[in-house]
Amino acid sequence: MLRALLTFKSFGFEVIPYPVALPAESAQKRRFVTFRESLGTISYGLTGRYFAKEISEETIVEADKLVAQQLKNGAATAIEKY
Repeated sequence: MLRALLTFKSFGFEVIPYPVALPAESAQKRRFVTFRESLGTISYGLTGRYFAKEISEETIVEADKLVAQQLKNGAATAIEKY
C-alpha cells in the first residue's frame, strides 16, 4: 500500500489509505508478498518515481480518451454476460 500511496501522490492525487489484510494464505506466500513489496518500494524510491510529476494537458486528454474507451468496452462486456 505504501508504494501505491506514494506513487499516486507523485501524480497529484489526494490519497486516503485504506489498508486491507492479505488473504489467508500460507506463511511462505505472505513472506514472499511482503518481500516483493519491500523491494518494489525501495526500487521505486531509487528510480525517483515518488517525486512530483509534471503532466501535460495532452497527456490528460489522451488518458481521458483511454478511460472512456475502457468504460465503453467494460459496459459492453458486462451487458454481454447477462
